[in-house]
Amino acid sequence: MSLTLHRDGGSGNLVGVFRRPAKMSLSVGPIISNPSGSPTKLAVKSSRFENDRLFVDIENRRDPKKVDTYILTKLGHDGLLMEIQGAPVGLFPLMRSNSGIDLAQDWAPDISVRPDTPFASNEDLKKIFDEDQALRTGQDSKDWKQIAKSDKVRRQAVMKLLQEGDLKTGQDYERAAIIYQHGETSDDFLMSHSLALAALSKGAPSAVWIATASMDRYLESIGRPQIYGTQSVVQASPAPDTVAPLPQALRKDLALPESRP
Repeated sequence: MSLTLHRDGGSGNLVGVFRRPAKMSLSVGPIISNPSGSPTKLAVKSSRFENDRLFVDIENRRDPKKVDTYILTKLGHDGLLMEIQGAPVGLFPLMRSNSGIDLAQDWAPDISVRPDTPFASNEDLKKIFDEDQALRTGQDSKDWKQIAKSDKVRRQAVMKLLQEGDLKTGQDYERAAIIYQHGETSDDFLMSHSLALAALSKGAPSAVWIATASMDRYLESIGRPQIYGTQSVVQASPAPDTVAPLPQALRKDLALPESRP
């Protein structure tokens, strides 16, 4: 996708052209799937600045009388983050180009692509995560009551970062999920699971483990059998009397140990 903007000589407003594949699907991530056809040119109808963000109204591909609103936020010196108002699929990074841009037309069938994340992982969260992990390695004898108290403080710090919008990357969400996995209540474990799902949606495939482990821990906390066997793995096999049946093919795709017959 490309966006070309310039100031209109009469009104002084930003106008221009938005180019995108003729057909494509968008999903959370963001992920662009099944792009095809020659690039479509859509006119920028109007624009306005609000709270340091640029709102751009672009003609709708199916009905030129309607518009879709795109929200642009500055990213560094030469970039923008683009989101589609009313379509919470994620942020698309756009980088300035001083030369013309030709959009590809030879897309492979059924391709899905994810734009590279423009963000670095949060350093404050990394420090919280490293502290969480350090307390669980090393010496065998540990003061678990004291660790539980500090775990609560770490969860509160993670929630503050989350509420302030400071978690950006899949790694951020995976680390946050692991910290919440060390909680004490069913709500903590559900939060861990939700954070793990966000990590997966942002391209962190290693978060599949914490996604399964947090669900198992949640189920056990409400008196239900776990389904993945992550919380009772003994010699690489989950106990069959505590794990709800799960097809072996699915266990394999989730990189889980095979259950005993």
